[in-house]
Amino acid sequence: MRHIAAAILLPLSFWPLAAPAGELANGGKQTAAWKVFAECRMVTLPQKAAISLIEEFGEPEKVNDAWDRLERMLESGAATLEADLTVQGAEEKPLVSECVEEMKYPTEYNPPPLPHLSLAAAPEALKMWPPLIGASPTAFETRNVGERIEFKARVLEDGAWVAISVEAIHSRLREQAKFDFAELPGGEKLAIRQPQFSVLKSKSSFRLRNGEKILLGVHKLAKPEKTFELFVLQVKASRAGEIP
Repeated sequence: MRHIAAAILLPLSFWPLAAPAGELANGGKQTAAWKVFAECRMVTLPQKAAISLIEEFGEPEKVNDAWDRLERMLESGAATLEADLTVQGAEEKPLVSECVEEMKYPTEYNPPPLPHLSLAAAPEALKMWPPLIGASPTAFETRNVGERIEFKARVLEDGAWVAISVEAIHSRLREQAKFDFAELPGGEKLAIRQPQFSVLKSKSSFRLRNGEKILLGVHKLAKPEKTFELFVLQVKASRAGEIP
C-alpha cells in the first residue's frame, strides 16, 4: 500500500480556458501573471450543527461568520477536520492536490478443490472431508482511498472575480462485507470478504469574488448516523510575487 500526498500540475483539459498568462496594460507594458490559491476543507459534524451552518453559508452577509464558527467548532472538537487540501499555481493551469492510499483487493478466484470421489460415495465422504478449503485469488484491482481536489481558475475584471472549475472527492473504505460462495454437505458455508466503499463528490463551475468563501458540497453520511460532511472552499488570486 502506498501513500501519496501531493499538489501537482497535470496536463489535463479539465476546463478549457485560453488566455495569455500576462495582459498588456499601462501603455503596452506586460503586467505580472495571476496566480491562484484554493483551500478545500472537508469537515464532519453533527446534523443539527450542520443544518445551521448550511443556512448561514447560504446568506452572503453571513458567510464569514459561518466560516469563523466552523473554525471554533474545529478548535473545540465539536467538528472534525477530515482533510484540508490546498493548491496554488498559475491561473488556467489544472491544479491537483490529493492525500490517498492505494488499496489492492482480489476480484476473481479459483474455485475450492474437491476430492476425487465416486458419485455414490461423494455425499458421505464429503461430510468427513476436512473443511480446510478456500478460494484462491487470481485477479486484483487497485483503488485510491482518501481525499482529492482538482481545480482550475481564470481571474477576471483585474482580480475582482475568479471563474473556477472544481471537483472535490472523499472516498472511504466503509467495511469488508462477507459474501457466501459455497456450502459444504455438512451445511457449513464458505465465504469471501470484499471491500465496500463510500464516495462523496462535489463538482461545479462558477464565478466568485476574489477571496470569497463558499459551501461547495453537503453530504449526509450513512455512518455515524445523523452526521454530515461539508466541503468548504475559499479562493484567492494575486499577481505573481504578491502574497495572496
